[in-house]
Amino acid sequence: MRKQSKKTANKGRKISFEEKLEKMVNEYRQEKESLELLNEDAPEYQNQLEKCDKLFANVERFLNRNR
Repeated sequence: MRKQSKKTANKGRKISFEEKLEKMVNEYRQEKESLELLNEDAPEYQNQLEKCDKLFANVERFLNRNR
């Protein structure tokens, strides 16, 4: 008689490429909108700009990696 194989109860659902890309782009758009509301002379503007640049680079890397 064979031993029954153990099945994991919590199999994580893989997020599809489109879902992940949409999530990343939406996050970038939200941060970009908040950047546009700031004055360029404000000290928070530079921090927000860097954050937007990092998010954009992440999306770009994700696209290049999954071509």
